[in-house]
Amino acid sequence: MKNTNGVHAGKSGMDAESLAIVGDRIYVGFEGRHRIDTYPLHGHQDVTAATGPDFLIPTYELRRNGSFEGLAVAPDGRMVVIAEKSVDPDGNLFAAIIDGPDRGIFKVVKRESYDVTDAAFLPDGDLLVLERRFSLLSGVAMRIRRLAGSAIRPGATIDGPVVMQAYGGTHRIDNMEGMDIIRADDGSLHVIIVSDDNNSPLQNTLMLEFRLPQ
Repeated sequence: MKNTNGVHAGKSGMDAESLAIVGDRIYVGFEGRHRIDTYPLHGHQDVTAATGPDFLIPTYELRRNGSFEGLAVAPDGRMVVIAEKSVDPDGNLFAAIIDGPDRGIFKVVKRESYDVTDAAFLPDGDLLVLERRFSLLSGVAMRIRRLAGSAIRPGATIDGPVVMQAYGGTHRIDNMEGMDIIRADDGSLHVIIVSDDNNSPLQNTLMLEFRLPQ
């Protein structure tokens, strides 16, 4: 991928962490040099990036290694970003509606040292948020929270129930960092979660698929 200067920059300038597809365009969230860039869906590897929507959140509020991990588009066209671990003075995560109706900043309650690693909208407009936690003492854990789509609006601080939780000691998970929702041939909804092994022999690349209850 090239940046907006047409250069295949190194990781420090091209630390891509999130992605959404809208029509024939790809939107990519970067941390470090915080931004949203956009590319054509086909031939993206050969073209210069275009500047995407204004992400609205002040750059000074974004941690260098903790910004746009969640990027998702709602059924009504709203594009939402959620920071991995950039928080306000009350400890709530910065988030924003950056495109579509009702643009503006909102917050997501951060709980129990979990960091956001991805997000995806359900067809009914609710938002699933993938979160990960790691410590040398307790190991790796992951969970998914469900946020009501109707609560996502500028100025709001939102929270939602945990709908799935797993721990490295008892479940086969790893550094779970990507998530999407698909509709199977039988009409059921499936959530797919993938891990990032960070090129480490101590970690695994996994793809897990779960059928969501109707």
